[in-house]
Order: sequence, then structure tokens, then C-alpha cells
Amino acid sequence: MAPTIEFMSKYLSDRSMELYLSDEEDVDQTIFWNGPTLLAIVFYVVKFDGDVLCHLIKNLDILIREFVKARTDKLEEVYQQKWEEFSNMFVNSFMPKVRKFFKVPKLHEVSDKNNSLKENEILASFVDFLLQILNCESHINSIEEERYAVLQKELTFLLSLLGDIPFQCTELEEVKNILAEFEILANEAGKFIYSCIFSTFQIKVSSFIEGRNSLLKMVEVLNVKIEEYCIKFSKIHPFVVSRTHDVIDSVFIVDSLIEDLENLMNNQIQLITNEMKVQIITLHEELTISRSLLKDIRMPQYTVHMDELNESLVQIRDVAYEAEYLVNSYVVGNLPIWYLNLRLPVVIPKFELIRTRLQEIKTIYDIKVLDIKKDFSREVPTQAMRTPTTMIIDIVVGFEDESANISNDLIGGSKNRQIVWIFGMPGLGKTTIANKVYIDRSITDHFDERGWCVVSQTYQKRRVLIDILMSFSKTKIEKNSIFEKENESLSLMIHQCLKNRRYLVVIDDVWSTNMWDDLERFFPDDGNGSRIIFTSRIRGISPTNSIVYSLPLLKEDQCWSLLVNKVFPEEPCPPQLQDIGKRIAAKCGGLPLAVVVTAGVLANLEKKKSVWEKVEINLDSYMFDDDTNNYSKILELSFKHLPDRLKMCFLYFVAFPENTQIPVKKLIWLWIAEGFIQREQEKSPELVAEEYLSDLINRSLVLIAKRRYDGGIKECNIHDLLRDMCLRKAHEEKILKSIDE
Repeated sequence: MAPTIEFMSKYLSDRSMELYLSDEEDVDQTIFWNGPTLLAIVFYVVKFDGDVLCHLIKNLDILIREFVKARTDKLEEVYQQKWEEFSNMFVNSFMPKVRKFFKVPKLHEVSDKNNSLKENEILASFVDFLLQILNCESHINSIEEERYAVLQKELTFLLSLLGDIPFQCTELEEVKNILAEFEILANEAGKFIYSCIFSTFQIKVSSFIEGRNSLLKMVEVLNVKIEEYCIKFSKIHPFVVSRTHDVIDSVFIVDSLIEDLENLMNNQIQLITNEMKVQIITLHEELTISRSLLKDIRMPQYTVHMDELNESLVQIRDVAYEAEYLVNSYVVGNLPIWYLNLRLPVVIPKFELIRTRLQEIKTIYDIKVLDIKKDFSREVPTQAMRTPTTMIIDIVVGFEDESANISNDLIGGSKNRQIVWIFGMPGLGKTTIANKVYIDRSITDHFDERGWCVVSQTYQKRRVLIDILMSFSKTKIEKNSIFEKENESLSLMIHQCLKNRRYLVVIDDVWSTNMWDDLERFFPDDGNGSRIIFTSRIRGISPTNSIVYSLPLLKEDQCWSLLVNKVFPEEPCPPQLQDIGKRIAAKCGGLPLAVVVTAGVLANLEKKKSVWEKVEINLDSYMFDDDTNNYSKILELSFKHLPDRLKMCFLYFVAFPENTQIPVKKLIWLWIAEGFIQREQEKSPELVAEEYLSDLINRSLVLIAKRRYDGGIKECNIHDLLRDMCLRKAHEEKILKSIDE
């Protein structure tokens, strides 16, 4: 069956077909069926009843081979003939059986093939199938998209409900009753969608609207029953026991939920009612206290037996998942605010009960817990500013004069708008210096507004505009609305925010002046001393009248100073390692990034002369020349010395776009899903993954982009030269892929 499905995916995904259909209602007529709709149905049929396609597949094997050969040999006439044969064969074998799949299958009908499925999962698969069909059809033209929009929204809500805790306990009589109501609505939706898409006659607009409105009335009635059921369920079943008793790191899950709540308040504040705001603040406080209790109770010095904690750990994990599902489903638009208002207040008492139990455990074992409860209510209205990446080179060596001079040019000099251009080769520290002056107290006090954006090699105007607006911290902006505006509106917003204000904007990693030519008119020159900093690796493209700083390579003594501070931050370098260490530093060619990464290698090796001599020999094979690509080759030494368990984790960074701040939560879950994290006794996969990330940071390979409120790492990324090295290695290992932001 697999080859035929593969064939359909490859050759039908972007095609349309005129299919000859005979059935009881419409005799001997032709209908228009687009390829994506065809594939959606085929995949759904295979999932529940692959036997329907067996006969078809047997008959199509030879025909498919001939079809592919004709297409490959570019035999147009033969190709067209085979395509028609395939279409007719498919219609005659499969189309008469399509109608029955637009109805929710019964559990007994699929139990033999999928005995692990429950009623809510079967229903969810069917609703998801209908949404796929609507999505395929709505892309034909804008009229269909508008017609189906409301129905898609309600079916998406229904699908999200089926993933919520109250609707997963299918063994309960109350759940069976409400699922039966869901099934009636889903069957009516399936019947309606089938009649809309597969009728051979033109459906009148009035008939369409009548059928759609009838479904929406059913939804209104069902919503009332959903509300009644959820209230009843919360009173009868305060906790739902998880089917799995594996205790993963509950602290990690709680951290994830805290982060989601903060993002909700920062990015959706204008959509949240005052009542909901109180609920979120209360939930945040409960989570913060529970997190503190969890961490201290599970510290190694306390001999709390795990059996005494397991029940609370499983409960807090499951309730955190429940709350996170609700919050995330609301944020992406799958759940309406009324449902969040209904369900979130039910979750809070669960956390209160768990917190009380954890406090009892703390009291029994006399564990002193640091109260880290925050006044979240004072913080949530403030938008989180997108700050520049914390650089890998945290000790700026050799550029003290440049930093001081740049600061002077920013504060003093001409009252006209002035551009400061920082030029230097990759890895030299351009962004480090820009960041240093950007966050300096004298600079932050001097300017009324500051902004930061990264351009990169591929200039994306919209991303640059959004990044600048999102980085403003002193101007009140409804930042959630930014993503809905057109580019011209975004540009005007920047101009309005900066007009009559003394501003500093850093535009990092510029490759050409096209961006500035495009946006210059939106940066006002009000004669008040506003400044713009550009950083670039390209010489000679700075705008006229710019103040240009060309960063030199480090001197040998500066390289040594940087290396020794990174390898021995709290103690002096042993005398027997100083000569070999200075030679290693010199071989880094004056590039700070190369020095720091090499120091990361040395810091994780034995502090023996014989070991360091091997590093020196390896460096000899990565000497520099004028080719910029060769500068990054020295960084491969750091990859060579990585433990095997870390190599795939490090290469995985290439899957994210350049200059992307990567959420640590997302990165860790992807590592675990890919199977990169080794199992360790008494440690959850999340905890092991966090240790892997910390190891990469300690080796100066990964940058900390943003920290959480408690000092943990929230976002990270890697230097573009390190990413280039990862890119080459990923190509060599044939593991290259990409991840959507």
C-alpha cells in the first residue's frame, strides 16, 4: 500500500481532476475534485479502513509504474493517456465508497484495527478530517474561504475540546453522553460538507447559508451543554489520574506553564478581562510557590523518599499539562475566551491542594524553603523587551578604546541624526561592542527610546520592522496588533514612536545598504542628537558621512589574556601551561570568537601539558588565510572535542533560522523527540537535556539570549560563524532539515 500512497502524495498534491461519477442522487455526471482534497480523504480512509483500498492498489500497481515512466521520459501523449487511465481507475474503484467516510465511525467498526482508540479520539480524527477538507476547498478561491470560515472556527473549537481533560475520561457515563452530542453535530457537519463539495450541481448561496446556519445553531445549543457538563465534572472529579505513572521532571513542566502565563499576559493583555487577569495572577503565584517547594524538597541533602512525593509529582505534572493545554489553545485561537473563563478557575484549586500537600511534606522533614513568590501583578502589564543576544565573548578585550569612543560619539557630537558604522570580520566582536554601549547606563539615561534589530544576509523588511517595534521599551504600543499591520503601517508606527524623541537604534549584521535606502525616511532627523549604529562585516558600504570604526584583530597578548580568563576564571594559570597556552592563543589569529571557543575546549580537558600540546597540533591544521570561510574552520576543533552525546544536539541548532532566539523549552522537547537525550537513572529527560545545554554553554558554543525571572535560561542561540560550521557538518552528515519559527 505504501508505494501507492507515496505516488498519490507526489503526483496528486498539486493537481485537479475531473471525475466521472455515478451514484443514487446524481447519475452519469462529472464533478471537479482538487488533488489535496483527494489526498486528505485517502489518508483518512487508510487510517481507519485500509482494506477499502486493497483492491484498488492491486489494480493500480502496473498502471502506476507505466505512468511514472511516461512522466520521467517526458512522453506527453502517453503521459496524458496514463493519467486519464489512472483517474478513471481510481473513480470506478474508490468513489462509490467515499460517502460512508463522511460519518463518524463507530468504535466497534475500528476496534479490530485500532483497539487502543477511544471514542473521543475517533471523534477527534473525524473532525480533524473535516477541517482538512474545508482547508483544501477554501484555498480554491476567496469566496469559499469566507463561506467556510465560521464553520472552520467552530469545528476547531470542537476539536480542541476533545483534547481537554473533561472529555478524555470516556469510561464515565457523563462523558459518553456529551460525546454522543458531539457525534450528532459532527455527523451533520460531515453530511453538509459532503453535499457542498461533492454535489454535481451548483449549490445555491441561500441553501449553503441555510445549512451552515443550522449547524451553528446546533453549536450554540451544544455550548450550553458543554458549560453545564464542565461545571459538573469539576465538582465530581477534581483530579484525573494519569494513565502513566512515570514521574518526569515536574519543575520543568511548572516552569513551562509559568512562562506561558507570562507570555499570555505580555502579548494578549488587551484581550483579557479583569476577572481573567486576576485568575492568571493567582495561578502564577500558586505555581511560583509550588515550584520553590518542589525544588527544595527534591534537593539531594533531603532524604525524602520518592514514594512520598510521587502522588504529588504526578498530580502537579498532569494539572500543569491541563492548564498549559488550555492557555496555549486559547493563545493560538482554538478556544474562545468564555471557555478559558470556565475552565481556568477550576484548575487553580487543584494547584492549591497540591501546594498544601507539598508544604506538609516540607514541614514533616523540616525543610527550609526560600520564598521566591513574586508580585506578578505589578509585572505583567509591562511588555518584555526584545534585547540583543547576550554575546559569547563576555570579556571584551582589546576594544576598550573603541567602546569609549563610540559612547562619546553617541552622547556628544552633532545634533543631527548620525550613523555610527562598526565594521569587522566575523567573530571579531562587533555585536559585543554594540551591545556593551547599548546597555550602558550613561546611554540608557541619555536616549528617550532605544531599539534593536538584526538584518542578516537575507533582508526581510517585515521582520526588521517588527523587531524594531517590539524592542521599544519606553513607548506604549499594542504589540499584539503589530503582526496584523501592513509594512507601510509598521514603518509609520516607527516614525511616530521616534518623532521628536532622541533615539538610539542598533541595526545589526548589515550586508548591503538596500535596507537603509528602503527605511531611512522613517527615522526622523529632529536635530536632537539621535543615533543609529550599524554593524557589518562588509567594508565600504557605509552611508555617506557615517562615523566608521574598523575593528582590528587582537594582538597576541590580548588573545592570551582572553584565553586565560576563560579557562582559569578563578585561579591563576599553572606555570607549566603558560608557554603552550600562549602559543595556542597566538594560533587563533587574533579572532576573539576563535579564542573563546578554543578556551571552551581547553576548559573541558585535563590541565596537562601533553593534552594541551595535542590541541596545539590540531590548531596547526586550521591556519588562517584571506578566505573568510577558513576563519570558521578553526571552530571545528571545538566540535571534534565534543562528547558524542552533545554532537547531534549542537548540530541541531542549524535547523533554526539564522539570528533566531530559540526558546529553550522548545529546543529541549525537540532534542527529546529526536532521541538525542540519553536515559539516566533518577533523572528526567528534561533535566538531562538542560544539563546538555548547560554543557554547550560552558564550552562557549551556545549563547544565552534571555533569562527567566529566576535566573534560568529562557532563550538561546549560536554565533553565525558557529552556525556556518554546523551547516557544513550537517551537510556532511546528511542530517540537514529546518524548523519553522
